[in-house]
Amino acid sequence: MLKTTDDTLLLGQRLYSQISEYFCSGAPSILNGFQRCSVDKVVEMIKFFAVNDVRVLKVKLMKYLWYSDFLHFKRNTVSISGLSYVGLRSGQYRI
Repeated sequence: MLKTTDDTLLLGQRLYSQISEYFCSGAPSILNGFQRCSVDKVVEMIKFFAVNDVRVLKVKLMKYLWYSDFLHFKRNTVSISGLSYVGLRSGQYRI
């Protein structure tokens, strides 16, 4: 149970570092759209899609992330988030 603001901040920092370590490893390459992964950008993208589409679930969210990254890559030769994706039957998915 979190009791203080310091505990909440510590939990947020720990979670941020775990997400960064798991999702954002590796140098910029063609696999991540020549962009170093940014947890802040990923969180902001998720917030944007969650606010603008109240019925967004996991697969739909992954498709939104993929499409926005690839459209931005097509137009600007870099992705937004720096995430790497792999194709699955249900659609694109973050590696």
